[in-house]
Amino acid sequence: MAPVPDPRLRRAVSRAAGSLRPVRGLAWASRTLLLVAALLAGGCSEQPPAARTSPAATATSPWFDGPFEDALAQARASRTLVFVDFFTTWCPPCKKLDAETFSQPAVQAELRQLVALKIDAESQKGVPLARQYRVGGYPTLLVLDAAGTEVGRMVGFLPPERFLEKLAEIRARAAR
Repeated sequence: MAPVPDPRLRRAVSRAAGSLRPVRGLAWASRTLLLVAALLAGGCSEQPPAARTSPAATATSPWFDGPFEDALAQARASRTLVFVDFFTTWCPPCKKLDAETFSQPAVQAELRQLVALKIDAESQKGVPLARQYRVGGYPTLLVLDAAGTEVGRMVGFLPPERFLEKLAEIRARAAR
C-alpha cells in the first residue's frame, strides 16, 4: 500500500484516530477506514433525529406522516389547512424551533387542528417544493389551503407565544 502523500494529512488522521503513530501497511489503513466509517455513520441521515421517528408511532405527535400530496388530500378530506415547516438539518433556528416552540403542548394542540408536515428543504423531494414556494430562508413556515395555495408565511424562529399569535392571524385571514 502506498503511503499517504502529505505528511500533514497523515499526522491529522493519526491524531483523529487517537494516538495512532504513522504506521505502515494495513494497520494505518484499517484504522483510518474505521474512523471514516464511524464519521459517516453518524452524519448521513437525510432527516434530523426528531423527524426520523415516525409520527404515526407517537400518538401525541402533531406531524403528518406521509408525502406532501397526501397531506393536501388529507386537508381536502378534513376541510382544513396544511401547515408546512421547511427546515434543513444544519439550521440552528430550525432546531431551536423544534426544541422550544414545537415541543410546547399548546403549539402541538394547534398543529393537530391542521395537517402539519415537516419537509427537509434540501432533500430530494423537498428541493422542488422549496423552489415552488420560493423558500429563501430557514425555517420557513407556510400555511396552505387544501389546493396548495399559500395563505400565510412565517420565517425564522418564533417563540411559542408569538408563533401561536401569528398562526391565529393567518387562520383568521384564511377563514374569510
